[in-house]
Amino acid sequence: HDNLFEYGYNADDGGTHTDWPMQCYGEASVSGAPNLFYNNIVQHIPGSVSSVVWQFPPSGATDYDFNNIYSDYEGTGNYNNYCQGGGCGNDVFFNNTMEGQGAPAPTGCIICNGSASGSSIASVNNQWIVDSGSTPSAVFQSTSGVTELTALYQTVSVASGQGYTVANSFEPTSSSGSTVTTSGTNETSGYCTDLGNSNAETACENGITSVSYNSTNHTVVYPAYAPVARPSTGAWNVGAYQEGQAVAPPTNLTTTVN
Repeated sequence: HDNLFEYGYNADDGGTHTDWPMQCYGEASVSGAPNLFYNNIVQHIPGSVSSVVWQFPPSGATDYDFNNIYSDYEGTGNYNNYCQGGGCGNDVFFNNTMEGQGAPAPTGCIICNGSASGSSIASVNNQWIVDSGSTPSAVFQSTSGVTELTALYQTVSVASGQGYTVANSFEPTSSSGSTVTTSGTNETSGYCTDLGNSNAETACENGITSVSYNSTNHTVVYPAYAPVARPSTGAWNVGAYQEGQAVAPPTNLTTTVN
């Protein structure tokens, strides 16, 4: 959780298999402690890599992915591999913002789950930036076992017209933006209570925080976004952000007198 992964490049030695940056093949299975992936930003991958995110929840277990932003993958290889090889468990994707591969003209699957026979995927409150379509078939390689609630589908042009761009990590710029005005499902008493970890439960009840990178002094800034509470009752915003989210003030600043 709370990672920034960006500018990943494929190996150029002709033989290395580049899986980058989160490769979770053979995940641990601990009773009552699901594997959690949240508050991560994965962006600016200028070419094809073998895969960007690879999750393989253990059979009978469930992974939870929330408050993540995946965008600006310009490659044509696998994007987010899920259950590659088959025979894995289940996953819940909620309140994520994800752009399809092949930006700025997304093509292919955002979640490549073609080998996930017998597994279930629940999709709730996600903002999908796709080339076309408004059903799970525009996102998932296979819709078998996929259920979806309160999703927002946008093309790059529609999203950018509302201020959602790669440059600002698809942060809403107006209270009239579609992620704000779409009525998302409230998961305060739902998925947030299933996580088995108090820090994750707190993060679940807020918009994304994550981290950013200060390129001047080469430090990580946390949080990248000041946490904004999602309502305990009533509709949540769709996507990784919650209305009122703001970029956190910079830290470790220096002053030069001329």
